[in-house]
Amino acid sequence: MRHLFFLSIIIFITSCSAIVGIKKTTYLDDVQIKQFCNISSFYICTSIDSSYDQTIKQIKNKRLINALQQPLQFRYYEKSKLKILLVNCDLQGFPKLNWNTYRTLDSFPIQNFYYYPDSINISFEKSILRDKVTFPNEGTAIFIYCNVFMQKQTDILLNFTKKLEHFKLPTYLVNNDNYFYYLDKKK
Repeated sequence: MRHLFFLSIIIFITSCSAIVGIKKTTYLDDVQIKQFCNISSFYICTSIDSSYDQTIKQIKNKRLINALQQPLQFRYYEKSKLKILLVNCDLQGFPKLNWNTYRTLDSFPIQNFYYYPDSINISFEKSILRDKVTFPNEGTAIFIYCNVFMQKQTDILLNFTKKLEHFKLPTYLVNNDNYFYYLDKKK
């Protein structure tokens, strides 16, 4: 009976991963990252790697660290300050995550959501991105953190962000596959 219980848990976890669209993490070379980012000219493509791990560990707020370690993130900066941080684990909707669960993204300027007292600013993004990208002078931009190993959920997030094109904000697509590959290998 006990074996049957564990077997049913393993089957549930495996099927849940398939429904949500979670695959094994893999290392992506620069060509693969560019292919991943080649979805739309709407995005400015870049990526993070293992150095991200050490950078976020310097942050004092444990709740913020946990949020920054999530595989799918929507970050909105206004005047260089983080105004919105939406992460996959805080959203409603299964198996299709609802990135506008709290209706914060219905109007512009985008409404504040998830305020962290020791919050990060746009210079944090400059310090962690592998590629040197140009940042807007006024410090207002969107950063989408996503990956291949959660492709189904990444597609949902990217389809959602395309609805924000009319705001005409610089939007950075940050691939984090190599960061999660590093974490898996570290275990």
